[in-house]
Amino acid sequence: MDREQNAQDAVADVLLIFARLFDGPPPSAIAAVLVNDTLPRIRDLLGLEQLHPPLAQEMFAAEYEPLFLLPTSMAVTPYLSQYLDPGTEDDLPIKISTLSAATGIPWQKESFIAGRAYPVFPDHLNCVFMFLAYLVSVDRSAEIAGVNAGEWLAVLLNMVTVGMARLCDHLYTIKGLYPAYNEAALLAWQYAHALNVL
Repeated sequence: MDREQNAQDAVADVLLIFARLFDGPPPSAIAAVLVNDTLPRIRDLLGLEQLHPPLAQEMFAAEYEPLFLLPTSMAVTPYLSQYLDPGTEDDLPIKISTLSAATGIPWQKESFIAGRAYPVFPDHLNCVFMFLAYLVSVDRSAEIAGVNAGEWLAVLLNMVTVGMARLCDHLYTIKGLYPAYNEAALLAWQYAHALNVL
């Protein structure tokens, strides 16, 4: 495996971390690795200062349901198109569905699991980051549904950069309530932004 493929795989692995975080809270052992190792490494990679105090591993489990699943005044939508300008990317769910059909990667789940994401539209953050991970790992000139992978990647990265910035703005207003997912959204936005300008 060459160095470029290794780099692409490493980027895909980071994007999959974000996909899994937006799918639901990680199990306790994985949460411990995330808060003690993985997220601090991503902060280092992005040139961001470390959090003081660091996150507690229980925060992801405590925050996911009230933030993404329960209909409360402090909840946020996990669908990216809700953070984009009306009319600019109304076809985002169609684009994700097209990617899903062309790649054979499903965006829908076969069954409901309590406390986890159950996307009803394909632009759920879990799905979007999953497709970004796929797109960074394939040859940019590969054709997917009549469009090369590099163009798909550019379009999705642009939408993620804009949408995640707006989600972060919203989470900032309720910052004290959801520090773990505030951190996840911030790092996902910064990481997507860094990829978007490469």
